[in-house]
Amino acid sequence: MTPVVRKFLDLPLIVTEDLFLVTTKQSFIAPSGLNPADIAELLPRLAVASHLLANFPRIIRLVDQLNLDSIVSHIGSLSESRPIEEIISVDPNPLRDLYSLFADIDHLANSKSDTYQKLLGLPIWKSSGGLVSGTQALLPGNFTDPTGQAALLDTSTLTESARLFLTTKLGVKTQTIETFVQTVLPNFFGDDGPTEPSQYNRIISELANHSSLINDNDILRLLGSLSMVPTQDGGWSRPVDTYRRTDELVRILGDARHLWLDTDRTPPTRSAQTFIDNLGIRRRPNARHLVDRMLYLAEQYRPTDDTKRASSDAFYVLCENYDKWRDRTDFKNAINDLRQAACFPAFGDEEKWHTADELYAVYRADAFRSQANILDFRNTARLKTDLLEYLGVSINPETQLVIDHLLHCISSGGSTPLLRTL
Repeated sequence: MTPVVRKFLDLPLIVTEDLFLVTTKQSFIAPSGLNPADIAELLPRLAVASHLLANFPRIIRLVDQLNLDSIVSHIGSLSESRPIEEIISVDPNPLRDLYSLFADIDHLANSKSDTYQKLLGLPIWKSSGGLVSGTQALLPGNFTDPTGQAALLDTSTLTESARLFLTTKLGVKTQTIETFVQTVLPNFFGDDGPTEPSQYNRIISELANHSSLINDNDILRLLGSLSMVPTQDGGWSRPVDTYRRTDELVRILGDARHLWLDTDRTPPTRSAQTFIDNLGIRRRPNARHLVDRMLYLAEQYRPTDDTKRASSDAFYVLCENYDKWRDRTDFKNAINDLRQAACFPAFGDEEKWHTADELYAVYRADAFRSQANILDFRNTARLKTDLLEYLGVSINPETQLVIDHLLHCISSGGSTPLLRTL
């Protein structure tokens, strides 16, 4: 490009369809087959070169052709400092023409994927709730949103080509029960439960009517991760962190009301209760809740016989599941909290809890009892040596401990099983 041409590009010599003078670099030529006057009317702040420029082929070659990326960049940059109503007309008919323009220009030349994403994110799509970004919108389908929160696009503003462009290029989904679950429910159920609890039973009943949901593993994983079941403490929890209260679970986990499903706040129908169970309601304790039980007991109570028994009930379940759970990240994260916590009882000590590395396993305890703190979990048949070793509990006493215990027994006039075998 010669210096003369570069200088020419900076001169305000191009007349737009709106009869403004702009530089060559600021203007665009409408693609062949599209009326520049129509484009200028839809995008009044975009410098669309006059159709008369076609009479000057040597000049027109220097002007960029309008494409979807330039339109999206134009709207996006202006929307950072201006309301959208100053950039485009928000009336239904002009919006219908604008959406068709997107499809028509893209049909002439496919755009880049990031252009589609930027267009999808612009708050220019007319919905039942006003103008929204395409990332929030759905096309009406065969399912009615019981929450009324879904942003359904106004189909009266969509030509067939625009609708096809929305679905195939921008990836806007049609509202089905599946898309409702994927796009609306994660916003309806926050960390503290539903945004509108009064609608909860209606939603659960509606979901329970769609048996296909429980056959979709991805849908089930999503639902199981939402705080969508009420608990007996008045709060809300994820199904995968919640149980139906039983005496056995209370014995192992304590009467932890934040873990129990509150059936009084759920629809009483069998279909709804079955649906809730299928979301992942737990039947057996998980590692995190077992560890939390042990930590809670140690924080709140002294190691009496009752609290030792309660702690052992939780620990034995960890032991019983160790081989099945040992490679799972959630299990490792949970039991790592036990490694440094003073939450283990010792024989004869009802005043303080101990860390695992302060203790010896109960195996052969009579051979060194007077010389060490021994873990007061006595049911050796339910203990798991591998887990004890991982936590730092010593399994085999050092020889010196046995000797010192033997000398202690002799000096005190007592006897040991070891002496009785001699």
